[in-house]
Amino acid sequence: MPIRTRKQIQTKNNETGRSCNGGFTLVEVIISMTILTLVSVPLLHYFSESMRYSFRMAQQQKATIAAQALLENLKAEKPLVENTVRADGTEEYASAYLESKGYAFKTTDRFAADGTGKIVYAGTENGYDLEVTISAATAVGATPRQAIYGINDSTDVIAMERQQKTEAIAYFWEVNRGGGGTYTAKEQVEDHLNREICVEIGKDGSDYTVEVYYQYTCDGLAGDRKSSDLLDAKTADLANIYILYDWAASGDLVSVKVDSAAKAELMVNPPSLHLVYQKQAADLPGVYKLCVDTGDFGTAMKVHTNVPSGQVYDETGFTLYTGVEGLTEAGTPARLLTITADVYKEGHADGEDPLAEIETTKGE
Repeated sequence: MPIRTRKQIQTKNNETGRSCNGGFTLVEVIISMTILTLVSVPLLHYFSESMRYSFRMAQQQKATIAAQALLENLKAEKPLVENTVRADGTEEYASAYLESKGYAFKTTDRFAADGTGKIVYAGTENGYDLEVTISAATAVGATPRQAIYGINDSTDVIAMERQQKTEAIAYFWEVNRGGGGTYTAKEQVEDHLNREICVEIGKDGSDYTVEVYYQYTCDGLAGDRKSSDLLDAKTADLANIYILYDWAASGDLVSVKVDSAAKAELMVNPPSLHLVYQKQAADLPGVYKLCVDTGDFGTAMKVHTNVPSGQVYDETGFTLYTGVEGLTEAGTPARLLTITADVYKEGHADGEDPLAEIETTKGE
């Protein structure tokens, strides 16, 4: 193959119109810049929006943290809203906590005399404007509570109702279906149940034994039903017996028996009996009677219950049992508050969307 010189190659390229030192033409440059511009504009817009979004998200996060911190402080106040007498002698429901932090009423909304309504406060914290709305749909009222102030494991025993009534209803329903009665629904069986709450105290060596169980009968049906034990315990010392129960039919009879060995020691200092109805006393039907027979202990055994005194009787069911002491006392006022915190940038205009809005509830 013949070898060509550099000059011959350049001459050949010139003849074909091509050059080894080729570049972009003006048209090609213009087209390239146009394409680059078309691609860059959306990208620049995307990056701009992304930075704006990231900035707003950071603001919202900080605003949310500020709102959460405020709500935690509000929930810790006891109470948050109370009837306050102001320096000028006016009286209204207000939040002393918010006012102590410089918050002021934003609107003319006020709580009513019964403690229901809505109040709105406005203030500034950590570079944000905050609006706090506190509302209550239920009136302030005393809620009864059971006055049980601690249980000592070494001297007290507790019996708690579980499924005993359900088991008894099922038992007598089967008796009824077997031809022992004419009830057509389990509810009728339940309505005719009779129950004795049996408490038996004994002695086993140096320990006291306490057994608590239910004994059921049903009007119009044969047989009886002893429940599984609510309690079968031993304790070296016996100071209190707690029975937590739900009512059955129209009444309950509570009977206490003590054997001779235990009686010789306990008659000097009998244990107290606490009969705790597990719901509010207002839930008890008006016909309900709690009959109490303390057996050999007589009035020496103190009986405490949250059943209203007018529904507690001696074992005959006729004479009001006067040895009972109330377990129910009035509690502190109780209602449910809804608290909302709206967080805005400082100096915001009315109608502007909040950076963050957090809501919680508080019982008091």
